[in-house]
Amino acid sequence: MRAKALGIQKHLITVGSEVTIDSFTKHWNGVKEKERMLLEIFQHHNDQVKELIGRQYSPSTHKRYETSLEHTRRFIAEYYKQSDLSNHFFHKNHDEMKKRFIILVDFSEYSLFRFRHHSNVSED
Repeated sequence: MRAKALGIQKHLITVGSEVTIDSFTKHWNGVKEKERMLLEIFQHHNDQVKELIGRQYSPSTHKRYETSLEHTRRFIAEYYKQSDLSNHFFHKNHDEMKKRFIILVDFSEYSLFRFRHHSNVSED
């Protein structure tokens, strides 16, 4: 039993999960963490924002979130050659993966997706 407990603790630390009584107990009992997809989470957030237009958010804020979602979708397809990334993707080298993803998204904003000027901007 002790070896199993130490193995669970080591696993939780290795994947970057917080070691709590709850996480330990779930792992001990074989309860798997539900896989969640990044773009699904992002879309759910945008759907919630859309429902709150006029109360907490403006239409332009919602449009910016939708634009960000589309850029993230294109980035994942271009850089990772996948349609979406699971939350398990970020558990491997947790902090390093998050930093790398953020840096790559920020960089790609300027290199992969070159934004166009607004139509009302003069190009003299």
